[in-house]
Amino acid sequence: MTEPEPSAEPIAGAGADVAEPGAEEVAVEPQVRLRLDIAYDGTAFHGWARQRDLRTVQGEVEAALTTALRAAQPVRLVCAGRTDAGVHARGQVAHADVPLAAYEAAEPRRLVRRLAGLLPDDVRVHAAAPAPEGFDARWSARSRTYTYRVSDRPGGADPLTRSHVVWHPGRGGAPLDLDAMDAAASRLLGEHDFAAFCRRRDGASSVRTLLELAWTREPGSGLAVMTVRADAFCHSMVRSLVGALLPVGDGRRDVEWPARILAGRDRDPDADVAPPQGLCLEAVEYPPDDDLAAQAQRAKRFRGDRPPGRPASGGSEWQGRRWTREGVVRVVVALGGNALAQRGEPMTVANQRANVRVACRALAPVALEHQLVVSHGNGPQVGLLSLQASAYDEESTYPFDVLGAQTEGMIGYLIEQELGNLLPFETPIATILTMTEVDPDDPAMANPTKFVGPVYSHDDAVRIAAERGWTVRQDGEHWRRVVPSPVPKRIFEIRPIKQLLDAGVVVICTGGGGIPTMYLREERLEFEDDHNPRTLVGVEAVIDKDRSSAVLAQDLAADLLVIATDTDAVYLGWGTPEQRAIATASPEALMAEPFPAGSMGPKVEAACQFVRSGPGRRAAIGSLGDIRAIIAGTRGTQVTADAEMTTR
Repeated sequence: MTEPEPSAEPIAGAGADVAEPGAEEVAVEPQVRLRLDIAYDGTAFHGWARQRDLRTVQGEVEAALTTALRAAQPVRLVCAGRTDAGVHARGQVAHADVPLAAYEAAEPRRLVRRLAGLLPDDVRVHAAAPAPEGFDARWSARSRTYTYRVSDRPGGADPLTRSHVVWHPGRGGAPLDLDAMDAAASRLLGEHDFAAFCRRRDGASSVRTLLELAWTREPGSGLAVMTVRADAFCHSMVRSLVGALLPVGDGRRDVEWPARILAGRDRDPDADVAPPQGLCLEAVEYPPDDDLAAQAQRAKRFRGDRPPGRPASGGSEWQGRRWTREGVVRVVVALGGNALAQRGEPMTVANQRANVRVACRALAPVALEHQLVVSHGNGPQVGLLSLQASAYDEESTYPFDVLGAQTEGMIGYLIEQELGNLLPFETPIATILTMTEVDPDDPAMANPTKFVGPVYSHDDAVRIAAERGWTVRQDGEHWRRVVPSPVPKRIFEIRPIKQLLDAGVVVICTGGGGIPTMYLREERLEFEDDHNPRTLVGVEAVIDKDRSSAVLAQDLAADLLVIATDTDAVYLGWGTPEQRAIATASPEALMAEPFPAGSMGPKVEAACQFVRSGPGRRAAIGSLGDIRAIIAGTRGTQVTADAEMTTR
């Protein structure tokens, strides 16, 4: 289906400037590496790879490029994913190392047009330009995305699309059951040994990480479309997956059948390899330019050094997850309050679970691709618990540190369960009860500013504040209780959190900013000795979860801190006709702008604090629904040390 991982073939110009020890030095012609974006109809091709006396995509493009550049030696291409005969591509990517002089002489701006005149109608090069430093079309790729189109109409597929669609009706001519196919597909997500879905090759690993696998009904055409994304695919893998899922959709097999095939690690003779014409390579994803070379090294190490056929479950699972996590993004995501409770919405368990479920749908792909740490707010929940406790017994109202601990467990449970329902069963997830140290002399202790609990009308807020000794302030159109929000100094459980991350665990921690604690300076308990000269106690306060998340990300040496909120970015002039979303900014530029202290201000401060804490660190503020684009650096407000302030 796609790249069967052959040994790397010689590339024109690649490595030409490295001489063997003792060899006679020769003049080396300067080279330039071109990136080519290619699309083709695979119907009349014998696949991508060049073959003697057969028409292939690689052969056609190499010949056209050699002619267009008037190159003295044939140009050779390396692609992101080799496709079989009959398989199509909209988003194939390849690179070629060509003589710099030939490229410049060919008038680069006209190169794509010249290629269009040289290539046959069933293949096109949409872009051809110098690649960034370190770019390798195959090894630098972070993921590949394919689609497979199926017509389940009783009367057959549309004749005009017969070369791009496979006909497979359900039992008795009924539509395919896409819900059942989706349920079966979800059991295959994650890192596994896909030997049962691949054509075996001696010395080649069949362990892959399946990041996305879903079936949808295409609007208009009514086609059943499977979208699949993985770090890489082995030979025939996608078509074998389709061949195992179609019998589930037509009712011949139960939803567990594909998972049983996967676990057996041997090809099932009853699982067909689906025909090629329904398959199309849609896109290849690459990391930011400054990570291209490192990504290539990681991919070579991952797919080259691991012993072939190593199981990805059972006793080897944790070792495997540690291994594959090397070098990927370590990201801390701070969930905003809207991820748990919508403003003005009754805080029932059902409502909170529904909101958490939506948030986890955005987080699940991140957990499959990266090291993920999730922190979250708890303002509405801790306020509600306080209200419930005081209604029960005014004299024994639980303090906020104890209520914070309760909310960490409650919210962590909901996130852990809903996220676990979306991830492969063997994915480990853990919620860590987290204590955060604050300074007892923090000025915030005398100036409550942190909103907690439900919203009230003005009259109700004044009455309840008088009855319970609360401080209340206006929060938008409503009124809420406020409590002190001291600055977090450190997180006590940072070592076990690191250990869990290194073991491949998705960690949920620092809920509500962590349980506020502080050391007493003078009071000593009877059993204390010189090994523990201070006493740790709880504090009646709530710590801002964004500021604690910045400390957490800093201490974990995270690559990225994402502060998820209900807006898609930080805005200048928010609420005015001139409002503009900030696309990129440095900490200095952001801190020079006025932002409300009770909403966006702490988020901006936290993002800037993290970026300033170490070289190469990045923070982003934006919508949780844009999380993958935020990680890629294309959405939200991106904060880096030397970024220019840009808006959109």
